[in-house]
Amino acid sequence: MVISKILGVVLISGALAFGYIMDDIADKNSDHSYVVQFQRGTTPGLDYSATAFEAIEQLNSNPAYHVFIIGHTGTRGPESANQELGLKRANRVRKDFRFQGIAADRIHVLSRGEMAPLVQGKHETDSLWQKRLARVGIFVTVDQEAFSDE
Repeated sequence: MVISKILGVVLISGALAFGYIMDDIADKNSDHSYVVQFQRGTTPGLDYSATAFEAIEQLNSNPAYHVFIIGHTGTRGPESANQELGLKRANRVRKDFRFQGIAADRIHVLSRGEMAPLVQGKHETDSLWQKRLARVGIFVTVDQEAFSDE
């Protein structure tokens, strides 16, 4: 039991550190970053097909590129459940990328759950803000850039 708790803390710490790295990647590669809004649960919103197609096109045109798919959720509910839901959302997108022929070793999946919320607009209701938080970030980048020390 103690070992599993320690392992859980190590995994969460690693995921948090990786999340900060991903935020840096997004800043450096804003022209290769996409956001897919999700509806309740693991269902992508209406913008999904066009967004995914554009990212897949970039990957097909650039064999050295990798994709990082990061699931996010709202802030309601238990943190562990939101972490799991974020991962389900990211894996939903991963499945479609694999179906389109993107090699598994070029796809990296992570959940940030509720840990990286967007800023709530000054006049935005809590309900609208929570809907906006349900998303998956797709970041297309060259592998070396993802792990650079810059």
